[in-house]
Amino acid sequence: MTLSRAAGAPGRWGGPAFPLAALLAVLVGLLGPPSAAITWSVAWVDQFGSPAPELGTYAVDSFGGDVFTGGLTYGALPGQASEGDADGWIRRTDARGSEVWTVQFGTRRWEEVGAARADASGLYVDGATTGSLPGQTSAGGADAFVARYDLEGNERWMAQFGTDEDDYAAGIVVDRSGVFVFGYTFGAFANRVNHGSADLFLARFDKRGAMEWLRQFGGRGYEEAWAAMIAPQGIYVNGFTDGHLPGARSHGDLDAFLALFSRDGRRLWLRQFGTNRADIGSGLAADASGVYVSGQTWGSFRGFERRGRSDAFIRGFSPAGVGLWTRQFGTRAVDASAGATLVRGDVVTVGTTGGAFHGQTNLGGDDVFARAFEPTTGDAQWTLEFGTDEEETVGWGWGAAGDLFVIGDTSGTFAGESNAGSFDSYLARVDLASIVEHSARGE
Repeated sequence: MTLSRAAGAPGRWGGPAFPLAALLAVLVGLLGPPSAAITWSVAWVDQFGSPAPELGTYAVDSFGGDVFTGGLTYGALPGQASEGDADGWIRRTDARGSEVWTVQFGTRRWEEVGAARADASGLYVDGATTGSLPGQTSAGGADAFVARYDLEGNERWMAQFGTDEDDYAAGIVVDRSGVFVFGYTFGAFANRVNHGSADLFLARFDKRGAMEWLRQFGGRGYEEAWAAMIAPQGIYVNGFTDGHLPGARSHGDLDAFLALFSRDGRRLWLRQFGTNRADIGSGLAADASGVYVSGQTWGSFRGFERRGRSDAFIRGFSPAGVGLWTRQFGTRAVDASAGATLVRGDVVTVGTTGGAFHGQTNLGGDDVFARAFEPTTGDAQWTLEFGTDEEETVGWGWGAAGDLFVIGDTSGTFAGESNAGSFDSYLARVDLASIVEHSARGE
């Protein structure tokens, strides 16, 4: 699979009332020549799992030199116990790639961790459950949840919330004053109205876990949330829609969107964009200078021609929402960007490819790629491709202290690691200094 949301789980790619089966069929990568070698610029890989699949790992953040990740498992991770169908998990890995601790949690039903953020006060995660988490009550269908753990993995509080339909939390950001959770719902929250098939929501919690407010908005179609980032300007959120959001227009089958909210929940601006085909906004990075959205397109942005069955893209915006540049890129196979981050002065997008980028080698199946762009001009800086001789998915990328961390799943075995069975999760640390020194710039 190319996009690495939780396969077979409710909501992402398996959610009710949205015809994504045809898109899933398109997301199968092409096979390439097998190799057991791992690219020299990957410093280490932490591969872990159970005999059952680990799928949908797309939460990563860092604090104090360690890396915090999250996802879901259909089995029991080492030293943990399975609670039911699929459980959520969180994990702390040190700077050398060694496990510090892992916590698996859930109900007899299905859970996933959607996003994670860490600071001095702890680790904050959100996600979804079809059960009732300990001490919580199900509102019906799938509910969203948000939780705080201390940096040793101990739960401090958890809040489960939702409508009588399906609700999913997908993005989380934290500042000194509170926790902001972004997601989507098929229902209507209290004193709110559902505008279409699925609406978006933004909720704020204080740092004790009490909800302070919730905003619900959307068009008449289906909207899905993918990521949230906080910057001096406010809270950026992105995703995609099959219709048109208020004040925007549809460009084709599926459009990407980007919106900026104030810290009190006011929408400051929204941009919907795409080709006349399907376009999905997934990656999101932002700072005081700009905001960047990456994703996957089955069409052709202005000035570009699609190279394969689908291409990756990235678009830069000013803090005021003015589009500055767009880059569409790919191989002759299926390519998709799943995440974006700012590191070492570049905006780096990470994803999967079924082919081989210029100067790179496909190691087999879908490989991981990372490509860097200059934030002001959008000029490509370098490209890296790595993987196993089997299939890799990518959930997210995170830049910290000059390093690039990539999280995803693999059906193969990275060098020096072992496969626990089916799809394992992995966290890779990429040595950016080596890439900048040795790789050819551009394509």
